[in-house]
Amino acid sequence: IVTRRPLVLQLHKIEDGREYAEFLHLPRKKFTDF
Repeated sequence: IVTRRPLVLQLHKIEDGREYAEFLHLPRKKFTDF
């Protein structure tokens, strides 16, 4: 991926052990397949 701005990816872990990621420019959209 080539962008003019840096992509900020934030990783989260929920209490039940599941993990998901969110990009700063796409709030509330959860990515679970990474």
